[in-house]
Amino acid sequence: MPSKIYNELIIQYSNEEGFLHYANETEGATLDQSLARKAAFEGFDRGDLQIVRFLNLNTNDHIFTSDINEIAALRDDNNFVEEGAVFNLLSEEVAGSQAIHRFLNTETGNHHYTADGAEIETFQADGKYNSEGIIGYGGVVDAREAAQVASASSTITLNQPFSSANLSGDGAIDITLGDDHFSSPGFARVSMTAMSSDGTELPEYLGFNETTGQIYGYTLKEGLTPTTISVVADNGTSQVTSSFVVTANDSNSKSEAGMFTEKSLAALMSI
Repeated sequence: MPSKIYNELIIQYSNEEGFLHYANETEGATLDQSLARKAAFEGFDRGDLQIVRFLNLNTNDHIFTSDINEIAALRDDNNFVEEGAVFNLLSEEVAGSQAIHRFLNTETGNHHYTADGAEIETFQADGKYNSEGIIGYGGVVDAREAAQVASASSTITLNQPFSSANLSGDGAIDITLGDDHFSSPGFARVSMTAMSSDGTELPEYLGFNETTGQIYGYTLKEGLTPTTISVVADNGTSQVTSSFVVTANDSNSKSEAGMFTEKSLAALMSI
């Protein structure tokens, strides 16, 4: 099984008017918060199947696929818009994974994606659903995740995505994230954590103060190539992530980069 740092929960958003959408929690935070939510399956950050999403402009239905022939056909179809790679799955079942089935509702034109055995049996027995096979193998949704997603009170709203930053400032980095990007009912302030985009800690030249919401550090002697930072908001029951890119074209102004990098990062917070 490919190594992975995290699983990405894919959630089904729907309403009684026929709206149906599958997305991660970050995208879901931008949707109508009155939508019903159900944990569908988990995608992997690494896996041998890269799942690409296409939007049907006529029905607003989404197709998830890794099949190169289907991808080519959808790219040639003016009724579909490619929305990019969204998550990865495995091509073979391994311990801790489960099959993700795709069904087409022939009456509504909506595709349904599920790993739930009971739901799969229901669709297979219902004449209006056509099975379109298994799109890959994803992670298993546990009971805690399912309950968390079903509870609308735990939703975190992404009010405003973070903007990319091109910095200059004598080799120092000082970014205050601000509290207005996320909100959650009943919380005056949502807790935030900053990390690298792959889920690991920030690079050694960056630090994060959870109390002030400040990212601080220094640029390298040659400047700073584009670095993607992911900010995870947490209200104790739910998490939402928003990412942005930091670039620093100015180089470290010190004659020796090593002298500057030996400064305490905590001291830089006062710059």
